[in-house]
Amino acid sequence: MSFGSDGARDRCGVWLPTAGGEPTPVHFVFDSKEKLIMADEKTAEQIAAETAELAAARQKLADERTAFEATVKTTFEAANKNLIAGLVTAGKVLPAEVEELTLVFNALDREELTFGAGDKATKSTATAALAGFLDKAISKRVPVGPRTSPATQFNAADEDMDAGDITAAATALMKERPSLSFDAAVEAVEKRRAAA
Repeated sequence: MSFGSDGARDRCGVWLPTAGGEPTPVHFVFDSKEKLIMADEKTAEQIAAETAELAAARQKLADERTAFEATVKTTFEAANKNLIAGLVTAGKVLPAEVEELTLVFNALDREELTFGAGDKATKSTATAALAGFLDKAISKRVPVGPRTSPATQFNAADEDMDAGDITAAATALMKERPSLSFDAAVEAVEKRRAAA
């Protein structure tokens, strides 16, 4: 055993053999009460400071993870909203169904899945696959495009006839034949005009 030769009153070194036979220096320090402690041992204040730093680092990591998860969730929900809006625009989903369908889409897994096998395998999220399936499987339920009033549609179909003229002729025909409904009277008037 040998002592260090740095000459400091409060430090001495000892060379201890290790398992491999190589000497390893070990330093001892005397604290203010002349008590011998290992230089590698930490005081209660040092341990408290390191514990506080570690707790702060863990909290920062937890906050970053929470913010990241919130961003991922918001992005996922926005993508789902766009998928559903596409289905509404295509006339496949009614606007009254959007809220419920949004809940279903948002409950699905965000992970990418593989659909099919071999060369026909495709990768997609469950929400994109469901939107694609609904787009193909559901026929158009709602007419899309510019909307016109029935009178405008009628006038566009037959420019020679005025909706008021047809209504007046159908009403007159209903007076002649009280058993006719208004729809039947309009149809009869249209047939007369087409034959003329």
